[in-house]
Amino acid sequence: MTDPSRYDLDRHAALRLADGSLAPGQRAAAEARLCAAATGRQALEQQRRVVRALRAAGPATPPDLRATIAAQAARSARRPKRLRLRARR
Repeated sequence: MTDPSRYDLDRHAALRLADGSLAPGQRAAAEARLCAAATGRQALEQQRRVVRALRAAGPATPPDLRATIAAQAARSARRPKRLRLRARR
């Protein structure tokens, strides 16, 4: 039977390997360990798919933030620009 803590470590290693956050000195060993077993290869491939999808989607902007920015832009477009003149001393 597989040790559950080992599975969690392998998933963690797969995630860090897939997203590039694993230290360079640990990459080769982690990839070899993951690729040695079918479950490790599956975990690594799944994490690579997730990372690719997240990177392709780009940063997510919350809808309420978009609405706030659009409202501010509309208000500033309606408001005429005022120049403030300073008195010379």
